[in-house]
Amino acid sequence: MAAYGYIVRKFIRYGEIITEHFAPGALTASKTATVATVAGAGTAQAVTPGIQSVVAVSIADAASAVYEFTVPFKCKIVDALVSQVGAGNAGNSVVIRNAASTAITNAMNNASDDGVSRCTSLDEGSNTIAAGAVFKVDVTKAGGSAAVVVYLTVIPVA
Repeated sequence: MAAYGYIVRKFIRYGEIITEHFAPGALTASKTATVATVAGAGTAQAVTPGIQSVVAVSIADAASAVYEFTVPFKCKIVDALVSQVGAGNAGNSVVIRNAASTAITNAMNNASDDGVSRCTSLDEGSNTIAAGAVFKVDVTKAGGSAAVVVYLTVIPVA
């Protein structure tokens, strides 16, 4: 099963939007230099902790599975939502987990095509992801399509 991800980073001061596309399956450490710096006026500037970024991960329809994605910078996950692609099933669910497999969010689910589900709880004790560590997307398929796009709002932290 293929998984694709990208990061959209908004820089309010300069009004820039930078989108990074990553190879299937992971946000890799080889992209650290690109993700960790921003082209400013003249020279690259380091990422400032506290500026929100959105990490989007597309997961194709398949059986239940846990997908791991490496994040090259330390961050806190502060929000999550799932967009269903195709007709889902009321029993399908998506949970965001940290590297130790501790649930960061509650189970999110959408049975309807193009439906959106946002997490209603977020574990503050488990939502910090270390630089070079993984977050996991735990997909449970009960029927229909398990294809989803997961959007995580993260804040880089020092």
